[in-house]
Amino acid sequence: FEMNDGNLGLAVGDVSGKGVPPALLTSSLHSMIRALRYARNFSLKTLMRTIDKLFFDVSPDNCYATLFVGEYDPSSGRLHYVNAGHEPPFVLHKNGTHFQTNFLEPGGPVIGLLQESSYREGVVSLKPGDVLVAYTDGLCENTNKSGEEWGWPRFLKAVEDCADQRARDIVEGVMQTAQDF
Repeated sequence: FEMNDGNLGLAVGDVSGKGVPPALLTSSLHSMIRALRYARNFSLKTLMRTIDKLFFDVSPDNCYATLFVGEYDPSSGRLHYVNAGHEPPFVLHKNGTHFQTNFLEPGGPVIGLLQESSYREGVVSLKPGDVLVAYTDGLCENTNKSGEEWGWPRFLKAVEDCADQRARDIVEGVMQTAQDF
């Protein structure tokens, strides 16, 4: 989503549980992120702390969410981010014919589970040709008819196989590979 200052915002999350209650919490989380993007006179770690407090107030006991929030500045090529317990997004940096994988590790606990949490902000520089991949664990947990899990290694290979393509084509290629599996 576009931020007020022309930067791009990114949020990927996963609410614990299945069914209607988690779906409603997902909708609430989505609304919190969308609303708070306009109050952008504070850091991403403060934004995450605020979302955590709001989510804690509306969540039933033992319910939590993982959340990755980033802000990309296209003029500098820098992505600032906070990862609250989410599957680490990663950046593929092309290095000749191989890729170097840089994980954007968690900078704090999941949201909504603890009364007070603190978060660390990370930053990574993105260069032309780099690929940022953010996903939820359900993608790797996809199983075939034999009950075999698609898993992380197949997921990474599918991304690498498509990494020279446009973003939309990468997504379609990865999803098709997972579906074929």
